[in-house]
Amino acid sequence: GSTTPCPLGESVGITVGEIGSSHLHLVDLIPAASTTGGAMLSFFCTGGVSSNATIFVFPSSSNTACLAIGAAMEQPVSLTGILKNLVVSYSSAPGAGKTDTFTVLKCASLGACTPTPLLCSIMNSSTSCTDFADTVSVSQGDGIEIKDVTNTASGGASARISIQIQ
Repeated sequence: GSTTPCPLGESVGITVGEIGSSHLHLVDLIPAASTTGGAMLSFFCTGGVSSNATIFVFPSSSNTACLAIGAAMEQPVSLTGILKNLVVSYSSAPGAGKTDTFTVLKCASLGACTPTPLLCSIMNSSTSCTDFADTVSVSQGDGIEIKDVTNTASGGASARISIQIQ
């Protein structure tokens, strides 16, 4: 393997799993991480979100439906650092008078998870939100979860979430 870093502005994506199966996971290092250091954690789901529900978005999955589930989906953190720059997008908006709120949860030592100030809401006809103001300290061995609390009859679909760790 090479120890030469990517040229400024380029990025690396890694796919792990069985090709052609539903168990394919992606780890996405995008240009922001490449130019400012650190890595990106990605979470996403496909299809319409369950309305009036709490959804835990699966880490780095390419084939997970946006449905309310009974169990959380935790992404282990492999390095100590600061989580920042939350970016969330939907392929379609929640709709008039609707709000879907995305919250980053920190799971100390892969244990119980608590909400952090890192959050944002997609409202009405918008399809994205960001939180560039808040940060969260994490340690190697902690976990991260993304919780999406949807509004009644939300039209939101195919959520994609990224968080920078530096």
